[in-house]
Amino acid sequence: MPYIKISKGASLMAVVPGLRTKLYLGQDHLLLVEQLILVERYKRFYFRDIQAIAATRSSRWIAFGTLWGFLALLAALLFLVQNPVGVIAGAFFTALFGFAFLHNIIRGPTCIVRLQTAIQTHRISPLERMRDFRKGMDTIEPLIRAAQASVLSPK
Repeated sequence: MPYIKISKGASLMAVVPGLRTKLYLGQDHLLLVEQLILVERYKRFYFRDIQAIAATRSSRWIAFGTLWGFLALLAALLFLVQNPVGVIAGAFFTALFGFAFLHNIIRGPTCIVRLQTAIQTHRISPLERMRDFRKGMDTIEPLIRAAQASVLSPK
C-alpha cells in the first residue's frame, strides 16, 4: 500500500528552505517525516501502539496575526514618503505583510498536537491548525480503533 499524505505541514515550512514536516498514512501506521536542511528523520507510530492524540488550543495564531497586521500598518506608513522608491517599497511590504495577515486569519486557530504511545509523547506539527487536526483525526481515528479492536478481541 502506498503512503497517503495526511498533511504537508505549515505554509511557513514551505517558505523556509530545508525545514519541512509531513505526515503520511501507511497501512498500519502513521509516518512522520521531519527534514532539517539535508537530514531527514522518519518516525513510525503504529495504530495498535497509539494511546492518545491530544490537541490543546494555542494563541499562536493571534500573536502572528497581530505581528503581521502591525508590520503591514508600519509598511503602509511608507506611502507618506514623497519618494517613488519609498512608495514602491511601501506597496511591496504592505502587500507582503497584508497577505501573511490574511492567510493567517483564513487558516484559523492553532493548536498543539501531541501523540502518546507507551514509550514516548511526540509533537505532531503538521496538524497544528484546528481545521487540519479535525480533518486528520476523521481519517486516523477509525483506523486506530479498528487496529486496537483487532488486538483486544480474541481470535
